[in-house]
This record gives sequence, structure tokens and C-alpha cells, in this order.
Amino acid sequence: MVGIPKPNSRTRVMAYVSNHLKEFRLSMHHNLIDHCNVLILNLFANGQSYNLMNIYSDETHMAALLLMEEATSLPPFIYIGGDFNIHTQEWDGGHRGHPGVATQLLNMAAELGLQRAPFVNPGPTFYPRIQGFHSTVIDLVFVQPDQTLMAQVTQVHNTMGESDHIPLTTTLSISADSGATPCRALKADREEQICFVRVIEGEFAMKVDEHTPLNTPNQIDAVAQAIADPFSAAWEICSREVIITRHSKLWWTDECSITLQAYREHGLPENWKLYRKVVKNTKWVFFDSRITEISITNKRTWDLMSWVQQRKLPPCEAIQYQGQPCHALPQLWDALPNTYNC
Repeated sequence: MVGIPKPNSRTRVMAYVSNHLKEFRLSMHHNLIDHCNVLILNLFANGQSYNLMNIYSDETHMAALLLMEEATSLPPFIYIGGDFNIHTQEWDGGHRGHPGVATQLLNMAAELGLQRAPFVNPGPTFYPRIQGFHSTVIDLVFVQPDQTLMAQVTQVHNTMGESDHIPLTTTLSISADSGATPCRALKADREEQICFVRVIEGEFAMKVDEHTPLNTPNQIDAVAQAIADPFSAAWEICSREVIITRHSKLWWTDECSITLQAYREHGLPENWKLYRKVVKNTKWVFFDSRITEISITNKRTWDLMSWVQQRKLPPCEAIQYQGQPCHALPQLWDALPNTYNC
């Protein structure tokens, strides 16, 4: 997402938004500040609005000064970050002095209910390519005070590439659900499931034999805990963390990921053909196993049709007579003639 630049100017701010956040109905707000170097994003979910700002301020501090002028008319923000081009000893220990524009920036952030978040790994964020210029800190992140520790603002040096700025990552906590919650699960592979069961079977009988006899509550609690521990350990060993969304594919395998990555790196026609072949074979194996399971193993052919699945009962209330609910047949029988007969 990027704003349309004005004539004789170019935009220096943009945003990449994950598809996992589509439920937040993301939008840009040029009506708040209409400037090519200020990008305001709004997330809306569960009746709440979340505002984020990306900013680039040149050596004249044009965007930062504009932001200070408009601070009183701006809504609350949960995040403001970018290149502010302001040098001060407040956030750069190698610099001497504290210019007035830095004080104005901190005051503006306070008016919006934000404060500067410290770096997890402090150090310069800007390494100039021009000989004789020193590295410094000019990239900043402002968040709400209760999130300054949770934000975990981190400099990611290995993703710097050819840029002279080090990318920063920030974690924000919001109450709405994006629909992409991490969880642990077994691979959609029968061998993985069999391995999980065998790990448990190997420990189960051993743990029960160690704690016999089971004559007291303490002995029963001890063997229950001894059984629970192998279950937990086997789950941690055999499962993996995944993020399940509406776009997740149950048939996808590691081989599909490897061939897709090879095509993305090289872009060769033979890589694409190999990827399509792997996907086709993987689908065949997966759906053949599902058909076998449904038609032979459990014989639940109705699992193939969603319209015969278990349904939620419609909400209802118990019949009441003289202010009391009728939960038993005799109560209903007494209520019927007394209600409808004169």
C-alpha cells in the first residue's frame, strides 16, 4: 500500500500487509495528513479502530514538523515509526546535544499517548555510504506506554541488504483476532501419527508397572501424572507449530514447499513443471488415503458431504408455567390443561 505522490515529488513510505489481516478491513487515511512522506493505516475489528503511522522526515524535518502541527487533531495511535532524521543524545549515545526539534517530537508523541520504545539490541540504525559520515540512530519507534516492553523493537542486521538503514521489527498486541492463531499439530501423514502413538505405547505400560499397586488416591495421582508426562513429551517431539487459516491446504507437504521455493529462486520452466508434478502426485496420495479411510476404515461416507454434518441446535427456551420451567413430562402435562382449558 502506497500513497499517490504529488507532482515533482516521490513517495518514501509504503506498507506491506499480510493476507492474514484481511479481517481487519485495512484502509489508508489521507484525510488526516495528506503528505507523500506520511502514511496512516487504519485497522478495524470488533468495534475497535487501530491507527498506525509510517513516516519519513528529510534533513529539513518537514514531515516531522507537519506531524507536530497536526498532533492536536489526530486520533489515538498504537504505533508511529520511521526515519525521523533527528540527531540527539536522547537516543544516540555517540551524539552530543539535544536540538529543539527532538524535544518537540517527544512532546508530540506524548500528546498522542505514545512514548519511544527502546531497542532490544541497541546500536546505530543508519550506516551512511558517504566517506567521513558517522553511523547514527535516526530510525525510531513510538508505541503506547504499556507496550514499550512487549514491543520488542529489534534491529534485524541480516536483512539489511544494500540499504544503509537497518530494518526494525516491532511486535504489537491488539485485542482483535486476526484468524491466524499459531497452534501445534501433527503432520497430515499416517506415519507421523503412528510414530506419535508408538512413542506413547512404549512409555505407557512401563509407567503403570512402576507405580503399582493403585490402592490410595496418592498412588492414583502419581500414575496419572506419570502417564500424562509421556503424552506431553511425545506431543512436543512429534508435533510442529503451524498457523491454520482459511487458505491452508491439508494435502500440502514439505516436498511441495521445497519445489515451490526452487521455482521462486530460479524461475525456470523445468522448476515449474516439477512443482506442478509434485503437487499433482501429493493431491492424489492425500485424497486416495481420505477415500480409503472414509469408505473402508470408518465407513462414514457422510463425512464427504457438509450438509449432513452435525448441526448446532437452534436456541430455545424451556416452557414455563407459573414462573417455573417445565423440565419433566408431568410438569408439562399439568401445564397443558391448566393453560388451554377454561
